[in-house]
Amino acid sequence: MKVIIRILASPFVYGVQFVWLNYVCFKNTFLFIRYGGEWTTYDTDRTKPTIARIYDELKKQNETNP
Repeated sequence: MKVIIRILASPFVYGVQFVWLNYVCFKNTFLFIRYGGEWTTYDTDRTKPTIARIYDELKKQNETNP
């Protein structure tokens, strides 16, 4: 019975995933056109630290600890 329910629900799940992936694709294309090769830096969904932020933090810590 669970398999039948999953089979019946699969087109709806596919539709949601398809719409979401198209949105992400268009958003990334827009960011690439706007920012060029640094489009991943300006993607606000990601919070991964960049090299510049890490460097600034290390520089700040180095200035406070002589």
